[in-house]
Amino acid sequence: MSSMDTKGIIEAMDLVALLEQGKAPVKLVDATYAEEGRSAWERRRIGQAVFFDIDEIADQDNPIPH
Repeated sequence: MSSMDTKGIIEAMDLVALLEQGKAPVKLVDATYAEEGRSAWERRRIGQAVFFDIDEIADQDNPIPH
């Protein structure tokens, strides 16, 4: 594993290896945005990631896009 000595950022393949071994000390959050929302996430999500819905937490009264 090439980048395990770094803090906060690792190579994608290192993360895959940790996930496959069940040793990932992190919780993955997939914040992929799609108009279809959760149904799109369920079809094309990052494995083992939890769903994050920006529309759910966005301030709908703020005129600035989230």
